[in-house]
Amino acid sequence: MPHEQRRSGAAGLYIVPRLEELVADPERVGVLDIETALVLKAQALAALTLLHGFDLKWRSRLVEWRARRRPD
Repeated sequence: MPHEQRRSGAAGLYIVPRLEELVADPERVGVLDIETALVLKAQALAALTLLHGFDLKWRSRLVEWRARRRPD
């Protein structure tokens, strides 16, 4: 039997939950096969890494801005 790629939100034999849906209802993880779970985990880690970098950049800018405003 050929293996069919499934994407989150795509309908096949089952509907694959999106990351937001899994966060809202963690019990839905039980419907995933291992390959789909690993793909969703990789997507979540990539998004977290991106957002963490964004947060660090803005925190750095805030520290610089506060340092410039501080009177000597």
